[in-house]
Amino acid sequence: MDKAKLLEKLTSQDGTLFWETAPIAVVVKENVEGSWESLKEMLDEFCIEHDLSHVMELEEAKEKYPLTYKHIKAWSLLYRAEKPLETFRHIKHADWFGSFPIPLSKYYRRSGFNWKKAALGRVHDLAHHPLLQSERDRREGEWILIGDETGSGHELLHADDDGDGKPGSARKKLAYIWVLVPPGVELPATPSDFHAMDQKNFKIDHLAALENLEKLCTGSCMSFVFESPDFVEEKERHPRGEKEHIPLVIRNTLPLVIDYIATQVPKKTSQSIRIMSERIGNNWKPGTDPTFLTSELKRWVSNLRDRGRDVELKLSGLEIHPKMDHPWMNYPDAVGFLTGKDIPEYLAPYAEKILGSSIQVPYASSFLGTVFPAMTHQLAENPALFVQNLVECDVKHLTAFQTPFIQNMCNEAFSRFSPLDWRSFNEFMIHQQRRPSGRFIARMLHDFIDSQIEDVLDSLISHSDRLNMCLTLGWHMDQQGGDVYSFLKLVKREWLDEASKSMRLSWLSLTTMARQNEFNFEIRSAPFVSMGFLENELSTPRELLQLLNDAKNPDSDFMNLCAKLFSFFAFQPQQDPVQIGAISDLNKVLVAYQWPHQRENRRHAIYGAEWALDYVLNSEDFFKIAEHNLFHLFHQYLGSGETTSSDPFWWPATTRLFYIGVANGFIQPDDLRLGDHIDQAILWSQQGPLIVRMRVAYWLYKLMTELEMVPPDGIYAGLKNIDQEFHSDSNVYAMLHSSYLLDLNNANEIGNKNDLIQQFRERLERSSQSTKKYFEKCEINDQILPCTLLRFNYS
Repeated sequence: MDKAKLLEKLTSQDGTLFWETAPIAVVVKENVEGSWESLKEMLDEFCIEHDLSHVMELEEAKEKYPLTYKHIKAWSLLYRAEKPLETFRHIKHADWFGSFPIPLSKYYRRSGFNWKKAALGRVHDLAHHPLLQSERDRREGEWILIGDETGSGHELLHADDDGDGKPGSARKKLAYIWVLVPPGVELPATPSDFHAMDQKNFKIDHLAALENLEKLCTGSCMSFVFESPDFVEEKERHPRGEKEHIPLVIRNTLPLVIDYIATQVPKKTSQSIRIMSERIGNNWKPGTDPTFLTSELKRWVSNLRDRGRDVELKLSGLEIHPKMDHPWMNYPDAVGFLTGKDIPEYLAPYAEKILGSSIQVPYASSFLGTVFPAMTHQLAENPALFVQNLVECDVKHLTAFQTPFIQNMCNEAFSRFSPLDWRSFNEFMIHQQRRPSGRFIARMLHDFIDSQIEDVLDSLISHSDRLNMCLTLGWHMDQQGGDVYSFLKLVKREWLDEASKSMRLSWLSLTTMARQNEFNFEIRSAPFVSMGFLENELSTPRELLQLLNDAKNPDSDFMNLCAKLFSFFAFQPQQDPVQIGAISDLNKVLVAYQWPHQRENRRHAIYGAEWALDYVLNSEDFFKIAEHNLFHLFHQYLGSGETTSSDPFWWPATTRLFYIGVANGFIQPDDLRLGDHIDQAILWSQQGPLIVRMRVAYWLYKLMTELEMVPPDGIYAGLKNIDQEFHSDSNVYAMLHSSYLLDLNNANEIGNKNDLIQQFRERLERSSQSTKKYFEKCEINDQILPCTLLRFNYS
């Protein structure tokens, strides 16, 4: 290009010179003859002739933006410099046009609008057309995975690197977002300089990007959001010295994405995956060797084939792009912004649609990097062992990654079970049913088998196997507040006649305990007498204590029976000091018994605390009993490597204790235990067994407001919406849920009172007669709230 042609292009039809109204970017495309130096020389002469200035993009930009500079040779910003306003004269390394600067060197580091930054985005946009055309030419059979992060990842720093598990002041917690683009799907370009945080300048472009995804997110484009929790436990942080998080985050998250892709790839069809990720730091930049990903992908695909999936996937490329070097790299940013707090109201419908159809899971480094790969290996080799080993997993991780990953893996394992596998599984579950992870496994079984229970029962070898399967499913429903009787009614008399004594006891215990789901706490010991498990009927805690004291070397079956009878007495309000003392002594015996595993001792320590908290208003001594159980006895039965996270039910009991302690002056607001407990309790309100999340959220909201702290929005939102997971919108879980919401509304005016009352009444109407009778004293519009009727571990 010569100077005459340049002047012609910079002059409008009416003779106006474009540089009079704004700085002008002069761009030379790659197919134009000449070099960077010759262009600079020509512009220098042109500017002298027309009393202009120009600032040339450095030649090093070719290395920084390799894709863009395949189509652009060079560019410069041409302008007529003006004097800065008086308030800006101290600013160095910049010229001025109007009220805004034009940076002259890399030493200019001020934020805010500047002409060169604004021009840079439009210049890079010129490369979009040829870049999109090159994508069309190479897309056949290729999946594209576009990744980017938000947040600094400070919360992932190890304690030795001054990490405390929190994002830090003014920082956003890390989230890594993958947008999956299937073969045959083409995304429109986004502005090169797009940044979702800048809603002032990019609102329209953000809406356009979201509309593109919204059209494609049903069955086509899928987003995966891996986000750090509000508090990252030490075991989930990155290794010592690891301060550039993204390479490890990518390595940890890709297996789950590949597992999902494998479910979408047609059998016996060779397809490829191209990974596009934004440059981060010096260890993740263009030119990074993709060998490690190639070998990892081969390992993942080999595992999938070992599991019977006939898939052919290979890595077609790892592309690490800096910002502004590819027209699709902004889509993860567009999605990631939706995960933040207090997004603009106009984005809410997009968040509901796009995030609602995406996969959102926490970023849990140790689980993703160590546990999940081991699980996939076990699933390939031995499905029955895979299921059994789930019991050793952290239940927070099991619930967080349940949908779709672990649920699909469990379905895969169960579908490969033989009759002998079912036998060993149900025998295994006899001893694991009370563990939170055991309850999780039972839920996975229920979801798998619910529609085919008759066929599975017919395939089993013996009546005992069939009874045991019904007991596994029945205990699961008891623990999930569901319909236990739907499985009990499948049990036939001849199955019980052939069953062992312990299995018959389990069946009888289940039929008895199921009544608690309908708020029926009347003690009924006669069936245990008639079937030979008790010599005499019991009607008081004192009688049960005497039975325990008289027993010589009782086995665990007998102790479990006594524990179940204890729970009925714990739910009943006692006035007689003798009976209250007997319940306290009963709990001491149950805690001290030599159970097959110390988790049973911990469980009874928790039960004793929950019971004692019901009587705090009688005497502070009961608060001290609860505190002793939770902070001394419970810890006394923790083995090597076990913590309070080993038993999720410790968290609602302890959160309840802290609230009652603070509210009644038994614990001071500056108690050092409170801060750490609240940080971790927030996690338990989001992850773990359903009843744990529900009760922790309720008591944590009350505790934080009592301490005049503002609870995170997610606590109430999670509690309010948890009913979507209920097996039944009646009886125990539904009534507890309504009781908690009504109490929070009464104390904090959160939620719509009339809607909550209506929901409570509708649920009560759908419930059993015993549930209706239990709440008959409750006059919603009067002084009695349903929560005041709750006791023990329903509180």
